[in-house]
Amino acid sequence: MDIHHSISKLENYGSCEVADALTKLNIACFLPDLCLYSPEYVSGDTKLIGPAYTVQMVSVKDPNAPPTPSDHFVDTAPEGSVVVISTPANSINAVWGGLMTARAKHLGVKGVIIDGRFRDLEEQREMEFPIFARGLSCLGAGGFTRCGGVRESIQIGTGEATVTVHSSDIIVADLNGVVVIPLEKLEEVIEICAVSSIVDAKCMTDLKAGKDIKSTFKLHRG
Repeated sequence: MDIHHSISKLENYGSCEVADALTKLNIACFLPDLCLYSPEYVSGDTKLIGPAYTVQMVSVKDPNAPPTPSDHFVDTAPEGSVVVISTPANSINAVWGGLMTARAKHLGVKGVIIDGRFRDLEEQREMEFPIFARGLSCLGAGGFTRCGGVRESIQIGTGEATVTVHSSDIIVADLNGVVVIPLEKLEEVIEICAVSSIVDAKCMTDLKAGKDIKSTFKLHRG
């Protein structure tokens, strides 16, 4: 599989189309409660697509947590990747800041998805770095959390909404939300999106022409 070619195909589709395709395949995909904060707050044309580089943050008070990697997790982020960070539940501190973005941009990282909080919003926007997160915090990570591993499978969400993200899974994020595509399902998802986008375009044309939803859906969706 040519990952770069496949990712270029995904540029034609948004998170909603991808989510619909994965739902048809009965695959949990939506990373809940994460929204775009930078370069703008839920506005603009930001779309983030790329392979996940997973980071697991742990509490500094957890005696059973794995050791901190020898290298800082940002320094080992691959070019073209999307950093995906999992944090302990109810963390009040930021796990990402302006200095990390400066390094990530230099390395060619596309953006970051944070199941938690970040800070230095002004700097993030000045650098036009895409960030999807749960929220903000003025607190740094010191004394609260640390990195417990990279490129490991991480859990995003809680309860039935929990989704596992594996390193190299494909992330698609835009104004409507964040979804994750299992790498082995990438081509199948693209094929489904190609068909559904044509169907939806026909539905939109008919609905704008004044036709009702019931008959339009029956005609085009079956």
